[in-house]
Amino acid sequence: MEMNQKINFLCMIFADTYRKMADYLQHKVGLESVLVNDKEQAPRVNVSPAVGTEWEQWRFVE
Repeated sequence: MEMNQKINFLCMIFADTYRKMADYLQHKVGLESVLVNDKEQAPRVNVSPAVGTEWEQWRFVE
């Protein structure tokens, strides 16, 4: 399975909005990085100022 397919699969299972997916990935990547690599990571979402907080309600699946 390609990376985009994996991301789309996770989106359908764990999140219906971009915000929920971002929260999930931030938590999961931070945890997995410590467990697998013994290194902390703090992933962030970078959003264009033109979008503001509108992206948080965008949906993967209608």
